[in-house]
Amino acid sequence: MQSLSDEPVDAEASLLNSMIESLGASVDRIAVALKDLPPEKRQAIASLCAVHNLSQKSEIQILWAHCELAEFQELRGASAKTPKERAEALLAVASSSRALYEAIAELSLRDSFDLHLLSNTLAEGWPLDTPEKSIPVPTAMQLETVGRIAQAMASEVTAGTGASGRRPTLPRYAAHVGQIWRAVRDAGISPGRGGEFEKLCDEIFSLAGVPSKAEGAVRYFNEKLLPRLSAANPVSESFDAAIEASIAALMEKMGTEDLRKNPP
Repeated sequence: MQSLSDEPVDAEASLLNSMIESLGASVDRIAVALKDLPPEKRQAIASLCAVHNLSQKSEIQILWAHCELAEFQELRGASAKTPKERAEALLAVASSSRALYEAIAELSLRDSFDLHLLSNTLAEGWPLDTPEKSIPVPTAMQLETVGRIAQAMASEVTAGTGASGRRPTLPRYAAHVGQIWRAVRDAGISPGRGGEFEKLCDEIFSLAGVPSKAEGAVRYFNEKLLPRLSAANPVSESFDAAIEASIAALMEKMGTEDLRKNPP
């Protein structure tokens, strides 16, 4: 079997791999999120699953997808930057690096020496793992290098984009559509566009506070992610195994919590 490292490196494989890596760490966090989920949201999702005749395991997966999607919408989606915004932030780093370089250059020889000496003395009392410990005051060469790299990155970010570009949220929304698909595929619900699956995704997107319908994310999922998830390859096999292990762990945690609340 071909190793995961031998797979072609592209955006879809990277996205799937990042999803696999985050699953194990997500179990405890999602268990807490489900515990704090408002009763009306929990009931709405339970009713939605009942309409589609989904199993308890599928309902847990839908609840997981909802929590992940709601968190992304609240914390990550809102903070995603357009290519223009990313470039502006990088150019600000380049400008600041040059300004700091010039400001240090304006110091007298004695003040420049004392600045580095006192900064190094101060750093001796910092914890060993403090990143700044190695370079408490950046050198002119370091500042110049950072500035040039940031400027080059800004040019790369804006190459081939429009005036502002789009916020890169669609692939992440499509990943959440993938979670929903895994929850319903054993129930015979096709991931095709415009049908029962897309309507279900619309409902879950709405409950999670996503301001748009799932049409674009469903299309991206079908075109970009579904072929890789459906194919027999190390990426999809690893993803399947990670999902199953994580769902089992979450169901066990939720079962333990239910027993704690409702002892026999």
